[in-house]
Amino acid sequence: MATDGHPPWDARYAALGRTQARYLWILLALSVFFLALDAQALASQWPIALGRSRFAHDPDVVTIPFLQLPISSGVVRMFGPLILVVLLRATLGTLAAAKTALSRIGPDDGDSSIEAYDHHPNVIDMAVYLSDTAKPKRLAYSLAAVSYPLYLSLHAAVAAYLSYSVVVNTSCPDATRLILVWSTQVLALGFAIPTCVGLFGFWRGRLLKVSHYWRKASAAQREGQR
Repeated sequence: MATDGHPPWDARYAALGRTQARYLWILLALSVFFLALDAQALASQWPIALGRSRFAHDPDVVTIPFLQLPISSGVVRMFGPLILVVLLRATLGTLAAAKTALSRIGPDDGDSSIEAYDHHPNVIDMAVYLSDTAKPKRLAYSLAAVSYPLYLSLHAAVAAYLSYSVVVNTSCPDATRLILVWSTQVLALGFAIPTCVGLFGFWRGRLLKVSHYWRKASAAQREGQR
């Protein structure tokens, strides 16, 4: 089916593809940035005291691009988990919105129909691209099917680690810093709960898709052996 009959939905699907690609790259860049910031903070920690590692207020600052606004690297690190889970939630939203847009464009005849309408494939699409001659077919299909939830789960794990590190390894000599630490992590948890629910549903849908494909392939193989 040509997309000319559905120009609004076709345009929306293409826009969602571009947005999704940007989000995936931003997730990678931010995860690397916050992990590096966390490693820098841990490297400057004080000697272990009372069985718990502590580090003093990091005097280093980072500069926000475009605004040229210097801000404490410790404060930026506190907001890391919150920023990551919000972006994860937004990425899951683009996937759900793209599925809705695709259903309006035409019937879902499988991965081949999605490929026909995807005018802006991203790096994951190309990294796990499955050609008609891919061998072994089932293993290649399974890897391609779980590539998105696996990628997002890795970043969810990064956000969880960063939140743990902020709570455990940040010294709080005053009430202001204590409130800032816990408020940012509670906010991150608030976004993390629906994000994890959505990610669980995403995994479930993809694993069911893989299971269906394997059953279908096994049935076709048995039919061919007769």
